[in-house]
Amino acid sequence: MSADRERTKIRASQGEVPLVGDYSERMVDEGSPMMGPWQIRVLYDGECPLCTREIQFLERRDRGRGVVQFEDIAAPSFDPAVYGLDAQQVMARIHGVLPDGQVVEGVEVFRRLYAGVGLG
Repeated sequence: MSADRERTKIRASQGEVPLVGDYSERMVDEGSPMMGPWQIRVLYDGECPLCTREIQFLERRDRGRGVVQFEDIAAPSFDPAVYGLDAQQVMARIHGVLPDGQVVEGVEVFRRLYAGVGLG
């Protein structure tokens, strides 16, 4: 196993990042970072005023239940490779990550977000 993959596994086991890009060795047991009450993690651009406004709306609708998780792709610590993506891909379209590690994009992200907060 590569050192990067091992570091990602360790960070995931500590709840810091999911192992969505690692389909062969992803942890999906009870209590794994990939499991939980959340239904979708949205990857959004925190430097985009329109995006930020929509995220704030979704956070209010989520009411702290944690059904939706939010990850800012403009954050210095964000690494799109964790999700099997590159910077150009995440900036071009909205992406979401499901608890099983599947990455969805475009309208499907919004469909799942709105359903998760009771609007769909």
